[in-house]
Amino acid sequence: MKRVSIIIATANRPDMLRKALASVQAQSARDIIAEVFVSENGGNEASRRVCDEFPDMPVVYLMQYPPLTPLDHGRYLLWKEYRSDYVAILHDDDIWHPEHLQAGVAALDRDPDAGLYGCRYILSTEVYGFASQRLPRHSLLWLASLGSTRDGLVKWNARQVLPVCGLCAPIHFSSMIWRNAYLTRAAKVLEHDLHFDTDRTLIAAAAFEGAVLFDPQPHVVVLEHPGQHQQTEALRMIEEHTAQTTQVLAEMAAGAGYDLPSLVADLMAECPAWALSEVIGELSRINLEALYRVDIHGALNTLRTLRRRLHRRRSLARWIPPVLARVIVRLLAKSAK
Repeated sequence: MKRVSIIIATANRPDMLRKALASVQAQSARDIIAEVFVSENGGNEASRRVCDEFPDMPVVYLMQYPPLTPLDHGRYLLWKEYRSDYVAILHDDDIWHPEHLQAGVAALDRDPDAGLYGCRYILSTEVYGFASQRLPRHSLLWLASLGSTRDGLVKWNARQVLPVCGLCAPIHFSSMIWRNAYLTRAAKVLEHDLHFDTDRTLIAAAAFEGAVLFDPQPHVVVLEHPGQHQQTEALRMIEEHTAQTTQVLAEMAAGAGYDLPSLVADLMAECPAWALSEVIGELSRINLEALYRVDIHGALNTLRTLRRRLHRRRSLARWIPPVLARVIVRLLAKSAK
């Protein structure tokens, strides 16, 4: 029977950790869990007592003292050797639906050349409730999934993953289930000193090792709350970190013979006219600006000009006239050639 090791990084959030562990305990495939590593990086011994509340689970408690930087904490856990066939990641402030492990392991079992499984997630802006549920970036992921669906899953190769990672992080850490050997190789990308959006580079690295499977069904709830890294960083710092991550992605693409901005332009050119307003509305300004900085061939010039002009119109987020949409798609396709 295939076994799974679970990684939960935590930092002074025992109440949230309790909910995360409860969601692990509730897994329908709980019998395949070999070990649950809980690594405390905030110096709060209360997390140890929370772990003791789950005596029927194989919890291995680790206290990082003195605390590590978030990047070094991630390196420590992702570079660690695990005995299981698969490694699943869960943040201490997120929870899994009961079928998550079963769905991910079954998908990887069916597709032996795939090294990473991830699913859509529900983003909740309530710490302990779900009144603000939404599915983030769904149109971008839908666009990247055109023509790639099989057995209800999307299967991406490196050429398909790279432009998505240029625009967003298509798979959240808390939905990742890795084939162990693939994680060992892909995690070498963490040798780069990137302190933001490391998931984007890790997903891209996974695609160079094997196929990436994406499940459109959400099995994870991601809680958005005060105190998270992306909410405490100054905007200027986020922009700089995003640019650094995008530069690494561009170098990874170039090493495989691809130009990252050209791949993004190709992806946008595939967008049907009727979906254009929603897709453009979900493009991140920060991520696009980072892409423009590495766009030495001007592949995204048309998109940049069109987006700036269109965003001056208040109606853009709701509606682009069909005739204008068809013109935009033709221009994007022409610029991508």
